[in-house]
Amino acid sequence: MNKFICLPLLFLLVCFHAFAQVLTLSNADHPEVPNGSTVNVPGEPSDEDVMIKMYITNNDSIDLNVKVRKAYIQIVDGSTNSFCWGACFQNDVWESPFPVCIGAGETDIISFAGHYHPNDYEGISIIAYTFFSVGREDDDTVMFKAAYMDNSTDNTVFGNIDDHFSAPYPNPAKYHTTFQYSFSSVSECSICIYDITGKPAFIKDITDNSGEITIDTGELKNGVYIYRIIKEGACIMTGRLTICR
Repeated sequence: MNKFICLPLLFLLVCFHAFAQVLTLSNADHPEVPNGSTVNVPGEPSDEDVMIKMYITNNDSIDLNVKVRKAYIQIVDGSTNSFCWGACFQNDVWESPFPVCIGAGETDIISFAGHYHPNDYEGISIIAYTFFSVGREDDDTVMFKAAYMDNSTDNTVFGNIDDHFSAPYPNPAKYHTTFQYSFSSVSECSICIYDITGKPAFIKDITDNSGEITIDTGELKNGVYIYRIIKEGACIMTGRLTICR
């Protein structure tokens, strides 16, 4: 009799673990920041530093080593930004070089901060921050987007900005690198990679609303390249890709 009682219970526990969000987000203003949300961060062009704090909770029963990766959704030319994750990093760091250990069932309220420097330039910059457990990135991932300089009525509002394009991973790359993306709609969208002289090295049209693009970089020479995501004639994201073998 006990076997027939325990097996369904075990099944429910396994299912709960499989579908539960292992990493979740919150901050001082909101007890829950849903995965994929956009958080408006008000500021003025004259501000030296526009900052957002985010808390990361490990809902698993084991300790997790968590890293963070940033990606530009849209960026104002002339602005700069950085983030802190255990330590603080410069503008050109896209992924934290080392993880922060978050204990089972614990919330880290001090390690992460996003910093945006308008440098007197107007406009909204949107940066995505993805937190992931090292070695379990396919399962334990959570992301939010910070809309810096968005002076909505409420100080922090969850928006509906649906376009997301990740930074390439790995970067530096040897023989391949992958971009993940999700668009509200796709119309005349493409990814372009240029060498240091501005000569196109790779161009590919994006025809699906979401998915991933893996680029064979084996034929690219070692060096620094610039990638741009072009949607409807406008560059919505740009960054650097390094090839190193």
